[in-house]
Amino acid sequence: AKKDKPMLFVGNLPWVLDSWGLEKLFEPFGKVVSAKISFDHRTDRSRGYGFVVFDKWASAKEALVKMKQKEVGGRRIDVQPAGAAPRINGRSDIDEQAMRVNPANQNSRFGQAPSSNERKMFENTMAAMDLEFLEK
Repeated sequence: AKKDKPMLFVGNLPWVLDSWGLEKLFEPFGKVVSAKISFDHRTDRSRGYGFVVFDKWASAKEALVKMKQKEVGGRRIDVQPAGAAPRINGRSDIDEQAMRVNPANQNSRFGQAPSSNERKMFENTMAAMDLEFLEK
């Protein structure tokens, strides 16, 4: 199983780094069995993270210690044991489909000024909560 392999997660990678470059970056610590950068198959661009598998645990541990927060291409890379991926909302098995932007939402007004109805609702809510609403 994958968990038995000495595998590292490497995040915050420069966008221009490819799998070959990732392998070369970690070769000084031991034999790299596999080095893969995750790519977005729609845009063919790097997602900024990848995985490195070593033949020995000792190599992975040395790489983890020596490469953690190392600057590569102007970015401080994040190196962790592969099983310790960051958890979002208590989940580590994030559904990639759920993380993609829905095209229907791309025209949303997020970040723009509220409509007059939204502003009125906000003012009424503030009044109902007995909070002072300051006009500019």
